[in-house]
This record gives sequence, structure tokens and C-alpha cells, in this order.
Amino acid sequence: MTELRGSATHWEPREDVPDLLQEYLEKVERAKKVTKGRRKEKTPQKQVKSLPSNGAILRRSRQNRNGKPSVTSCATTKTWKPPSGSWEEEIDSIDACGYGENNEIIVYLTWRNGQKTRHDTSVAYKKCPQKMLKYYHSFIRIAVADSNGITCVENPSDLNVGE
Repeated sequence: MTELRGSATHWEPREDVPDLLQEYLEKVERAKKVTKGRRKEKTPQKQVKSLPSNGAILRRSRQNRNGKPSVTSCATTKTWKPPSGSWEEEIDSIDACGYGENNEIIVYLTWRNGQKTRHDTSVAYKKCPQKMLKYYHSFIRIAVADSNGITCVENPSDLNVGE
């Protein structure tokens, strides 16, 4: 006697097992054929669009149930350009830095008007040097040696230098 997998209470004579196995495999093949006919065709992969030369990050518009755009974002209809001159007062935050396609460092900015852009560090250093300095400064931890060893200070004002 052979115990069927997953059934502790059902036993079959050993000579019936090959027939049961063949019946099971045929059932699985029929199920595969039925579900194969029901599968939808795969949609083609969407192409990744490169960013515009001005660095603006375009937002994807919403789509209705038919797959057609129903609401168009203002970022896709108008081309926004960063102001000429200094950006110090126009930038809300520097969100991140990362590597570009050619291993150059890219800076991701959020503007006070809600726009998000990306720029090469050489541009950011010229247009908003103080913002870049504050961004880098937020990652600095200062180490101080005292009689107990080395202590890292999160806030430089905690150093009590000159007191």
C-alpha cells in the first residue's frame, strides 16, 4: 500500500499508483491547455524616455480605463526652465545625488514652485553653491578626541569650543 501525498487517511494499492499518476498528469496537461487559451497577449514593453535637455522631470499623465490620458499634468504640457542667474532663493530642497549614465554625479532638486529637476554637479555648484554646501554639511559627523576616546558629535554646536 502507498500513501498518497497530502492525504494521511487515504491509501491506494501499490499497483494502482502508476494509473493514478498517469491520470493526474493528463489532468494537469488539460488544465495547461485551457489556461493557455485564456491568457492575454503580453503588452509590449514601454520605452524609457530620456529626460529633456533642460533637466525637467516630466510627470506621467493619468489614464482612464481605455488607456487614454484623461488628465494631463501641467509638467507635460508646458516646458519649465530653471531661472537664469542664482538659484539659491528658488530651490526648496536638494533631494539626492546619484550617478548618471556616464558616472557623472547628478543632483536632484525640488523648486519652490513644485518642479523637480536634475542637473550635473558642475551646474549646481555654479547656480546654488550655498545650498550644495548645506546639503553636504548635513552628512558630516565631527569626531572629537577626549580622555575617554573619540566621540562623534551630531551637531557641531554641541562641541562647546572656547567655553
